[in-house]
Amino acid sequence: MLCKNGPMESPSPETLQNDPRYELLLVIRHDDLMPFLEEYLFSRHPVMRLFWTINALILVAAIAAAFKDTGQGLISWGALIRQFILGVLLLLSVGIVLHEGIHGLAYKISGAPRVSFGVNWRWFYFYAIADRFVIGRKKFYFVALAPFVVITLAIIAGLFYADVETKWVLWSVLLFHTGACAGDIAILTFYLKYQHFPNLLTFDDRFEGKSYFYLMR
Repeated sequence: MLCKNGPMESPSPETLQNDPRYELLLVIRHDDLMPFLEEYLFSRHPVMRLFWTINALILVAAIAAAFKDTGQGLISWGALIRQFILGVLLLLSVGIVLHEGIHGLAYKISGAPRVSFGVNWRWFYFYAIADRFVIGRKKFYFVALAPFVVITLAIIAGLFYADVETKWVLWSVLLFHTGACAGDIAILTFYLKYQHFPNLLTFDDRFEGKSYFYLMR
């Protein structure tokens, strides 16, 4: 974690559980994230509002680009829709693996010795966890935002160079992937809610299927 005096080694899960300097704030079950996420997905927090505004702007830009490309005869509506559907299928296969893989890589860069992945088929969400690896606020921001930043920037760059049919695959992936990042941004908003505390630390317990959040007093 980071403190006002500079970097220091992160406490262990046992320290968080037993040291009076740390207060248990929240426990989340990995198979039941939706009640937690729903509290923040449509909150009035500026970051969440900005996220949904970005989604709306991408949608408007995609619609405008669709009318422009079809109006100029660059692509037919049928071909555009076909490529758009292809983008959705690409996101549901390769995109999910890439997104969670970037989360996992960000965890490894942050020092996590073990990273694993899970899925909830009922609500169709996927997640990456680092078993019993304590992570502080700043590193959590890095892990949470890494897929959104990397994939969004890569797609936007690709839009400038791709041929028109590939471009509409990219537009589809951009639109739906950005929306799919809502859970990451919701958890980020949760962290920002407690930004006035010195630190907010978390660790996952793979075998319990839970994540623990502790405030540093």
